[in-house]
Amino acid sequence: MDALVTDAQHKSVVAALRALGRNGVRVLAVSPHRSAAGLWSRYAAGRAVGPDPGTDPSAFVETIRELVDRHGVRVVYPGTEESIGAILPRWSRIGDGAVLPYPGPESLRRIRDKRLLPGTAEAVGLRTPATLM
Repeated sequence: MDALVTDAQHKSVVAALRALGRNGVRVLAVSPHRSAAGLWSRYAAGRAVGPDPGTDPSAFVETIRELVDRHGVRVVYPGTEESIGAILPRWSRIGDGAVLPYPGPESLRRIRDKRLLPGTAEAVGLRTPATLM
């Protein structure tokens, strides 16, 4: 399996799953709900139901690890902030078999920290709106 996409119950994730599938990427769709649209998509080469990342992040990551190992997944695409938040601090548990679609966990942490965005943007010549609160 080329990729694992979490949160297949969200419309935006289903759109991403379709885009990957249309481009020949074999995708394993994962959701905490059997009724998730992404699990029923014709672009899902595989389907899995697992824990909700917001409710049980450790069990969620353990399930992702098992799926990566079982299916030979190469890239893990977290579909929501909750999944990113569950995966990032536990990435070392997933092992060396897969990567995130980012330069690395540290760069993703940096861009998600909104307090750092103005300085990060300024360093590459971008202006940002003033922060009021």
